[in-house]
Amino acid sequence: MRILVIHLALISCVVFGFCGVLLSQDSEGDGDMLVIAKGQDIAEDVIVFAKSVLVQGVARRGVASFGGSVIVEGTVRGDVAVVGGTLEIRDGGIVHGDVIVVGGRLQRGPLGRVDGKVFATSVFEEKLLNLFSTPSKTLLSVNYSLAAISWRLLRALTWLLMSLLIFKLFPMQIISASRRMRYDAARVLGVGMLAFLATGTALFVFLVLCVVLIGIPLIIIWLVFCLAAWIFGSVAFYYFFGDLVGRWLLRKETLSPNVIFPIGVVVYALLRLVPILTFILPFLVLTLAFGAVYCTRFGTGTPWFRKAEAQSRT
Repeated sequence: MRILVIHLALISCVVFGFCGVLLSQDSEGDGDMLVIAKGQDIAEDVIVFAKSVLVQGVARRGVASFGGSVIVEGTVRGDVAVVGGTLEIRDGGIVHGDVIVVGGRLQRGPLGRVDGKVFATSVFEEKLLNLFSTPSKTLLSVNYSLAAISWRLLRALTWLLMSLLIFKLFPMQIISASRRMRYDAARVLGVGMLAFLATGTALFVFLVLCVVLIGIPLIIIWLVFCLAAWIFGSVAFYYFFGDLVGRWLLRKETLSPNVIFPIGVVVYALLRLVPILTFILPFLVLTLAFGAVYCTRFGTGTPWFRKAEAQSRT
């Protein structure tokens, strides 16, 4: 159950739950709250979406809530995971397994008891709560307020300056990666999807290894690599997209990077003001970015495992 709950807690941050699934028996619901009453003994895992759980009796396995809260007054023999909500362990409440709270808060009474490990972070609490409670509104709506538009303009300006700087440092690498996006888009998308699975699995393994401290430096390396891949791949996308749109708008075959990047960044920012595209485009760009990085090795074109390939040939 421990591995299952940790996996669900991590994947749920990127995989959006549009429907709820409840895996429990002999429990009673009360509105938006599932109640395991005193005297009840639930033998199944309890997993709910956009709903809260009140444990007054005994849950033999784990309890997980995505977009809701969990209140423990009784006993949970397995793990408890809460994403985008509050976990409250009241006096007399007992959790024998691990406690994982992502995008929420952990509240424990003086006599509340947790036998396992505790991991809690409140980052993106409101966003995760809104995501699981009203997914369609959260994913498909666009905030057109002055503050939101100003933030979008600031973000576009930051990406523009960053893109020009990175292109100045690595011009050939950016051009190489953008060309791969243009002429081999299907392969880049496919590799990007596989890259997401690989990096997600690696993060899961490294988090498990944190128990023996080995995973901490591995997670740091993982974060640095993902950040570098995201920035480099995004700059390559802006070059590819700006060059494509610029040639069509200006009717020219060759454009300067000083023209390409403003067009790519501005047009992309405008497209993200469309409700449906504001959700789809970031994932498409991120997939292309990671795919281009993996396919070209950050635009260098050299294989990732050159020594292994040379040894296999000999």
